[in-house]
Amino acid sequence: MDCLPHYTTNDDFGADKSRSARARASAANPSRQVPRGETRSSNVSSSMPRLETPIAAWGYAQADSGEFDGLRKRLPVWAPEGMPAHFFRYSDEQTILAAWAIDDAMRRSGIKVEQTTEWGIIAAPEFLGRQQVVGFLDRFNRNGAPRVSPNSIIQHSLHSVSGTLSILLTSRGPNVGTGGGREAFAEGLLAALTLFELQSTSGSWLVATAWDPPPLPDAQGDCAPSARCHAIALALRGKGTSTLGSLTLCDDVDHERSPLAGDSPLSVPNLVRALARCDARTGPQELTWRLPWGATLGLNLKSPAIGLRRAA
Repeated sequence: MDCLPHYTTNDDFGADKSRSARARASAANPSRQVPRGETRSSNVSSSMPRLETPIAAWGYAQADSGEFDGLRKRLPVWAPEGMPAHFFRYSDEQTILAAWAIDDAMRRSGIKVEQTTEWGIIAAPEFLGRQQVVGFLDRFNRNGAPRVSPNSIIQHSLHSVSGTLSILLTSRGPNVGTGGGREAFAEGLLAALTLFELQSTSGSWLVATAWDPPPLPDAQGDCAPSARCHAIALALRGKGTSTLGSLTLCDDVDHERSPLAGDSPLSVPNLVRALARCDARTGPQELTWRLPWGATLGLNLKSPAIGLRRAA
């Protein structure tokens, strides 16, 4: 980010105490003259600045746990020439589906992979590698280290999704993994609004993934076919691209006159359902969520032009 880090020192704490004492004294005695060089403290708290970024494209993908054997052997058409067919061999299912969500966004919007080589990538997976870890720990306990590939570990870490996508997209921009737990999607959206403000980053991909219902692996790591994985991809701040919506973060007071519409809880599966409503041509989707610390997160989405819509 383009702001310099600030390291707190003991002097800072002393200065803060002094300022707080003067503020309390001023509040107790409003007629007290303010010393030169100081300003009288205000009882009105300042609101947070409104953050907003345009959405250039959106896409999503869904797959049951039994479908990943086939998806693991396929690559998107925009994958680099010469990429081996077994590229996804050790990848987590959420990584694979994130790539297909980006593919869906590209098909809908007409964005080419060449336009995104300088973009950043933010990935927000939810409990990545939970079912795979069960499997390779079982193999390790029964057969020892020779039966466990080191790739199984590095492909199921928080950074694995964004790192794999950066290779697949031949991206030279920064890539990070955010969250990793139950609140991963919200943390990914906040990161998308605040993280990549570098002049060298002309846009960014935000991908978020989750299972619903969650997979329940057996002792060998195999999951019931009813487990379903969901992935969404949002292209943000893409220069030279059209705008298909916006992502905003603002103080709750900004929404005093337009109350929340009772949207479903903030989650990847619920957003996938909202995108499916866009596909059904029910009009733009305006979603709002109140975050635990008081701010409001808004997502406005509209369908791409008919000529760019994904073929049914």
